[in-house]
Amino acid sequence: MKQSSDDDKKHYKTAGPEPRTAAGQKSEISQYDKSTLCIIHACGMTKTDPLSAMSEIFSEPETEERIKSLARRDLVTEDVRVTAAGRAALTVVLVGGVFDIIHHGHIHMLNAARSLGDMLVVVVASDNTARKSKRKAPLCHTEDIRQHLVSMIRAVDACVVGAEGSIFDTVEAIRPDVIALGYDQAHRKEDIEDGCGKLGLDVEVVRLESPMPDVSSSNLKSNLEDL
Repeated sequence: MKQSSDDDKKHYKTAGPEPRTAAGQKSEISQYDKSTLCIIHACGMTKTDPLSAMSEIFSEPETEERIKSLARRDLVTEDVRVTAAGRAALTVVLVGGVFDIIHHGHIHMLNAARSLGDMLVVVVASDNTARKSKRKAPLCHTEDIRQHLVSMIRAVDACVVGAEGSIFDTVEAIRPDVIALGYDQAHRKEDIEDGCGKLGLDVEVVRLESPMPDVSSSNLKSNLEDL
């Protein structure tokens, strides 16, 4: 799901899981309801129309019934936005990265991250941020193209471009329940936990393992340069 404009792209702000009575709520919300909430919440992040998104998956009567059912329980608003209660029913997983050349290692990582919750949000680094972190390898794709490509991956529910400042600006905007770190990402698990704690966020930080640790975008670029 793609954002509607460049102006919207870096100014998403989503409902946080508050108050965190999620343990009780998660058991009461069916997977049927969660799937609908994920679509609506993803549209809120990417500034897209939830009704249009749902119409691509469900019939008009089913879309209407799903929304009415959630609204009756105060899980979505009348204008089809996820409420705090609806957000508390979801476990949102966040993954970040550059994703300049998408390879099978990424797919394994994203599938593993998606299995940790109900919804996977991927943050692709802005062009400026990516250039700072990948000094030796010029970017192949702009942030808009990288965002679009990642959003096409089945495991991804929403894909946004990260903020230019601290990574915690993005974390605070998305307010995830779980942050999944790639096996080779430089971020220390303890630093992420500490930063989330300072924001008052109760976030589980998980370091993912890779079944193919030798596969990376940097290695692929090096191989291409040798051809």
